[in-house]
Amino acid sequence: MPPSVTFPTNLSFAGQAVLITGGTTGLGLEAAIHYVTLGASSVIITARNTARGADALAIIESRTGKKGVVQVRTLDM
Repeated sequence: MPPSVTFPTNLSFAGQAVLITGGTTGLGLEAAIHYVTLGASSVIITARNTARGADALAIIESRTGKKGVVQVRTLDM
């Protein structure tokens, strides 16, 4: 059984911009949620297509309660 992961609660990303490639699923999505929760002023996630980006944006805003923080950019490498 893997150890449980805990994140420091005293961190702040206020005034910071964060870029996450692969931010629509898995660890990238969870990282985006975490940075929004830590107060990042802008979190930019990349998505392979606009539908995946829109889905991820809805999830992040729903789970954090914060709108207008996340920007989605289409990037298919």
